[in-house]
Amino acid sequence: MGNLKNISLKFKLLFIFVGLSTSVLLSYAYLALSDFENDKIAYVFDSTLAQSKSISNLVRTDLEFYIDKIKFFSRGFDSKTMNFHSYTKSILPFEKNIEFLAIYTKSENEPQYIQKSIISKSNININQKLTSTINTLTTQAMLH
Repeated sequence: MGNLKNISLKFKLLFIFVGLSTSVLLSYAYLALSDFENDKIAYVFDSTLAQSKSISNLVRTDLEFYIDKIKFFSRGFDSKTMNFHSYTKSILPFEKNIEFLAIYTKSENEPQYIQKSIISKSNININQKLTSTINTLTTQAMLH
């Protein structure tokens, strides 16, 4: 305490103002950095959300388009003869993203579906390709 009496008032005030300024600047730096970090996190979440919504809208639009296309092709299906309409048979080979079209009905006795009719673009083994596709989709569904 004796040493503080020997220091002039000018230096005492200088130390107080320097200390006060330093503490205010440190407080401001802490608040600014924490606010910047929170804003950055919010920005990342918002941009990711916007991108996810955009991708989901694209997927939904594509699925609706192909569902409508499949419904169109299935309209001409004759359930008595189990055949597709001749227009469907003639136009299917020119479709880019549809390899084959199959009609299934649910079995009355067992919990499974029975294939009633199938048409494809080419003479590939449809049952093998269909089984492969179903296995792939089942595997992907289990992973997610």
